[in-house]
Amino acid sequence: MSREKWRPFTNGAELTQKPDGRDLAMVLWQVRWAELASLRDDKLFMAAVDRLGDAFAQYPFYQHANEIQLQITPLGVTQTPGSVTARWESTDREWLVIVSAQSFTLCKLGAYESFDIFAERVTVLLEDLIRAFAVPEIERVGVRYVNRLQGDALNSLHTVFPKREQPRETLSEEVTVMESVCTTTMQVSGIRFNVRSGMIPPGQTVDPAILPMDQVSWVLDLDATLEKRMPPTVDDIVATAGRLADLNYDYYLWARGATRLNEQKEVHGDSHR
Repeated sequence: MSREKWRPFTNGAELTQKPDGRDLAMVLWQVRWAELASLRDDKLFMAAVDRLGDAFAQYPFYQHANEIQLQITPLGVTQTPGSVTARWESTDREWLVIVSAQSFTLCKLGAYESFDIFAERVTVLLEDLIRAFAVPEIERVGVRYVNRLQGDALNSLHTVFPKREQPRETLSEEVTVMESVCTTTMQVSGIRFNVRSGMIPPGQTVDPAILPMDQVSWVLDLDATLEKRMPPTVDDIVATAGRLADLNYDYYLWARGATRLNEQKEVHGDSHR
């Protein structure tokens, strides 16, 4: 799949060493649509799930359950049952598909090989789902990347991510910052872009799909979302997701200190001169 890359933060800058993806904990794509009369209750939703075809068969582990919704009131926090969701997992437990009456999510835990491979999986699944659910219109597309460093990798945090928000993890030998998270929301060409970065304490995680660590970790959580009504054309949805993925990746490059090619030549020398 050939496409033009979008680089709004670095303007085409590059890193002197290409990232190996080992710090990538999760990649997630989500598509949402409005509430449909044909899926207005759990029985109708499960009937639509039964119409899903072979595309979902490559994810053999299946379960369905009610979402839990938290409501904050003056009397405190209460839990109420939410809508039913259907969930599939691959045999290696690295790929996760979650479907509700208003959304489709594909999640890859750990590094993934390429955008194209992810897009191929999304294409097959979405084509099947849009047919089975008779989705007439898409309202929202989102792409999220979660990067995480832990253990010895934290020792090189200043070097690997020189432009990150600065966690105060070394105030003194007696003080260790257990949690310090910064959240920034941006608007980039009509796209809502959320950035969360900082230290996460042991036993906690930024997403239920990601297993918590037994030690302090540092995360860079990038979430790009476009809210726009569009026809349920899978190629257009994937193209939109590609632009969102570019935004996430380009910020990642910027956070790692990417410099423009001409700046690299000035610093490191140009072997082609």
